[in-house]
Amino acid sequence: MIWTPISMAILGIDALALVLVLAASKTAMDVLVGWDPGAASRRQLALEVACETASIQARAGTALLFLSTLMFLVAICNVFPKIVPGAMCGTGVMNAAGGWGGRALFFRLVALGLLLLWREMEKIDRVLPDSPLALVDSRLLPVALPPLSLSFHATFRAFSGMDIQQPVDCCAVVYDAVRPAGESSAFARVPGEFWVAACLGGAILLITIGLWLWKRKALPSRRATAVIALLCLGWAVAASIALVRVLAAYYYQVLNHHCPWCLFLKEHNLAGYPLFGSLFFAVFESTVAFAASATGRLYPTVKGPCVARIASAGLRMAAAIAFFVLLSGLPAISWRLKYGVWMGY
Repeated sequence: MIWTPISMAILGIDALALVLVLAASKTAMDVLVGWDPGAASRRQLALEVACETASIQARAGTALLFLSTLMFLVAICNVFPKIVPGAMCGTGVMNAAGGWGGRALFFRLVALGLLLLWREMEKIDRVLPDSPLALVDSRLLPVALPPLSLSFHATFRAFSGMDIQQPVDCCAVVYDAVRPAGESSAFARVPGEFWVAACLGGAILLITIGLWLWKRKALPSRRATAVIALLCLGWAVAASIALVRVLAAYYYQVLNHHCPWCLFLKEHNLAGYPLFGSLFFAVFESTVAFAASATGRLYPTVKGPCVARIASAGLRMAAAIAFFVLLSGLPAISWRLKYGVWMGY
């Protein structure tokens, strides 16, 4: 078990976020049953007041989940490696947590993405006084409850199940992955140059698309924005692989160290936080563009706000991708200018 001030703070904040989102979701279910925007009854007025309270609760829960997720990453990458025997970075800590650490992080990101998406839809809804998207928001908010609950459970299991007495494998498992036996897999045989080319090519394409969305100032089709969102998700996967397999070496100054967690260490300027954060942000903004496009076509009264949000989503997506490319590529370019060759050649 690993009970420290930061682990207890994370669980406490998670519990508070879960309670707030649960209370807001209860109001959302009441809205789905009794919402009647054209009525002036006492029930409708009470629902409108309750909606305001639920909005504050859900926004507070979202902020708390974001805070606890950031604290979770700091704990895994920068605090617990000093406590878990044999751990040098988050890889060792995740090994000590079994499979629960990875599940906790996955469910956290899913819950955070859903809550942030709900928040964006609510912002569009608040542009008009009659709340045309009240039912949409009320359907979306409870969807975040299952992954939020699972993230709390997985985080508790990860913390309570960590063995701080038994030494763990850390980056040794990373080096094991590049031994000849591992290189026999089809995935491992894909050259790193392919992933770098996919990352750069996809970045150029998506930046162009993002700027097109920004300048177009019109409502694109749902199919087009769905394709953009899927392209951005695929690019994020390729960019992550390119970062870990090729570009991270220029941060580490050593080859064949395919460890994403080491990027979060102070020795490497905590680069993992902005690098992987920009990937999450780009995928999120592409998802917002799709949600806004679908909403604008289903509810013509909010077409204008949806068009404006899609434009800003395109610009933000392009900016996040450009930021990732610059931050991940500058160390490689600096190495090339300094030594005249790429690392490993």
